[in-house]
Amino acid sequence: MNCKYTCGYGTLITIFSFLVLVNININNIDVIHAQTTIPDFNIAAAGDWGCNSNTDKTVNSIKTQNPELILGLGDYSYESSADCWLDALEPIYDLQNNPNANNMQISIGNHENSGSEDLNTYLNAFSLTRQFGQVYSFNIHNVHFLSMATEISYSSGSSQNVFVKNDLAAAAANPNIDWIIVYFHKPMYSSPNSCSSCSGESSLRDIYHPIFDQYGVDIVLEGHTHDYQRSFPIKFNPNSKSNPTITDTNRNNYIDPDGQIYAIVGTGGVNFHSLSSQKSFMAFQQANRFGHLNIDIQNNGTNLVGKFISNEGGIMDQFTINKSTSPSPSPPPAPLYHYEPFHPVNDESDAITQSDAKNLKLTKFTVAAWFNTATNFGDNGMIINKGGIGSDSSGKNMNYGIWMTSSEQLRGGFETSSGSDRFATSLNTFNDGKWHHGVVTFDNSKVVLYVDGVQVAIRSTTSTPETNGTPLRIGSDSRNIDDHIFIGSIDEVGVWNRVLNSDELTRLMKEGVFPTDGRVYINQFNNG
Repeated sequence: MNCKYTCGYGTLITIFSFLVLVNININNIDVIHAQTTIPDFNIAAAGDWGCNSNTDKTVNSIKTQNPELILGLGDYSYESSADCWLDALEPIYDLQNNPNANNMQISIGNHENSGSEDLNTYLNAFSLTRQFGQVYSFNIHNVHFLSMATEISYSSGSSQNVFVKNDLAAAAANPNIDWIIVYFHKPMYSSPNSCSSCSGESSLRDIYHPIFDQYGVDIVLEGHTHDYQRSFPIKFNPNSKSNPTITDTNRNNYIDPDGQIYAIVGTGGVNFHSLSSQKSFMAFQQANRFGHLNIDIQNNGTNLVGKFISNEGGIMDQFTINKSTSPSPSPPPAPLYHYEPFHPVNDESDAITQSDAKNLKLTKFTVAAWFNTATNFGDNGMIINKGGIGSDSSGKNMNYGIWMTSSEQLRGGFETSSGSDRFATSLNTFNDGKWHHGVVTFDNSKVVLYVDGVQVAIRSTTSTPETNGTPLRIGSDSRNIDDHIFIGSIDEVGVWNRVLNSDELTRLMKEGVFPTDGRVYINQFNNG
């Protein structure tokens, strides 16, 4: 065995009594109970590295951030020996020439989880040969870190399961700990991608997400899927386990939210798993840039700032969590809806009809409108549609539409000529007496539904929408004006024969800017 990575360099470890709670001193940095201020510090995380030029760029990018701690999220050399990856790490983790460079901790992935993949070299290089070696925890200042192992048993009642529950209970009860970060290899949740084994570990999710909720875990870092995905803050949903509950729909900024932010950072350099669609609970994702997640703890330990930094130096994603007990006052946000006058709908006489025309028959589309209702719908309530619903007869099906369901959810999409539904439906309800901005798009591969600028549902399909001679109608069914009446208020309606990009959708919602390219219908109800 190569003595370069297995002889004498290790991390100072203390094991505490019955909990087997491992407290690791990294570069002599540990939580100091008597300190009155907490210095800023920096964490880097990435998994799925490989041994190639992309790996070298990831290492160099991490080096420029000068992190106090580096977290490896599994899958390293992808070879029978660990040496090439450990060699690549030398700019940031050179134990042979700098024994004090013990600022990296790793979780074990499926590509180093056996003797034939040099498991012992990884364990020895990072001092993980102790009992429960792959499952350990440590503190830096006011942050508790827990490394779990997805390649050994984690079932209920297992040694790992007992350790994790005891460890998190102790961390949650510690008044000196303000943040809990958990990291491991295989993800709990993932958007669909080209990796057949990367859809998310359902048993891991079902056992541990409720535990993470119980003990206030803040961030969960994962690898295995070769892309970057970052969720909204989410809690476990026992009624639909693969569809977690989003607790804050803001894309970037949070004030001590319920649940955790889950980040897959499988972008160390080996290759990409292409993303076929985006789950509604994912706030950002990409599969075309290698890089790492940089986490800064700032402002006396009260702010956490996460940035995905590509190897080219760009910040592709950023989010902030604030846990300050006395945040600085800020001015109230400007009202999201500010486009009066609007159009009230009380019955079929308030429906607005636009006669059929060739340019209104669409094979791909963007349909958008503001809507406001406090009514419980006994049936579907059509905000805008062309073709109506309920026929399923050829030539009498929906070309496109967006509407409220009888369950008070928002739904959008189209029907095929045979009447097959191609709908995307929100998980949340919106009969709350507030204005909301609804958008549905179709690009010939997927139907995507947005509410208030957040993607809330997606439906993959390559079917072709039905095009027919029915009118476009606002406020009720396109085929029968006295059916499926929307009771509430509607404003800023637009239809395009293409999918608007993210910048266009943002300006449409926030500024009322209707792009003219591809626009086939507009009604702002302002006598204009």
